[in-house]
Amino acid sequence: MVVFAVGLLTALAPTGGFAFEIAHHRAAYKLELASTRTGSPVVSVSGGMTFEWADACDGWATEQRYLLKLVNADEPERILKTSFVTWESKDGLRYRFNVKRVRTGAPDEIVQGEAVLNADGAGMAKFYLPEKTDIELPAGTKFPTNHILALMKTAEAGGRFQPHFLFDGGALEGSQSVTALLLPPRASRPDPALTDNLANPTVWPMFLAYFKISDKTGEPDFEMSMEMQPNGVVPRMVLDYGDFKLNGVLDKIEPLTSPQC
Repeated sequence: MVVFAVGLLTALAPTGGFAFEIAHHRAAYKLELASTRTGSPVVSVSGGMTFEWADACDGWATEQRYLLKLVNADEPERILKTSFVTWESKDGLRYRFNVKRVRTGAPDEIVQGEAVLNADGAGMAKFYLPEKTDIELPAGTKFPTNHILALMKTAEAGGRFQPHFLFDGGALEGSQSVTALLLPPRASRPDPALTDNLANPTVWPMFLAYFKISDKTGEPDFEMSMEMQPNGVVPRMVLDYGDFKLNGVLDKIEPLTSPQC
């Protein structure tokens, strides 16, 4: 799924020789159809996404919203609205999530819960909605912000490959298996949407594939590529849902004021 697979920004205090510039911001993206797979019923897809990341002193607070309009052959337009609000402790061990999806012709879907990890990444997710249930998380699991921090740290160190587990709480299920390919840094492309204090001359190209742990087919459930600046800002991305791909291009961005903790 998209949410926090598109973890669009983060910050890392000096740890183990690495330090990333803090770039709390609110960003808006245009989502446009890039391509469809042969035989896909999809005719058109358009929409937008906003993402807000803020320092909550004791953790990272994020809010992500989507609006997608989809048209399939011989079917009326469908609209999908998603709101995803989370909080994650700065040690990466505690996490709360609240998701709401509204689909044309379907009842609203709400997913709420929290999760806790041990030092080895094993832990437990507790869902309160759509039903009360506990799901064990395997060792090596990361929550979304810590997931992005790990990618940035690996890219900064020159690493090129990173497999691990990710839990985002977007659905009533456990961790996903994520495989990331990180390419060498390259020069950023000019972007009129980026303000001077958020622009950076370098980006890290990243390619990520998400798999259901229970799926033995070897086919990813979702794939994405993105260009991430060392300050965590993502100017552009490609989201691959299988039947179709979406281009996500930065439309507007503004910095957020850090709190007095």
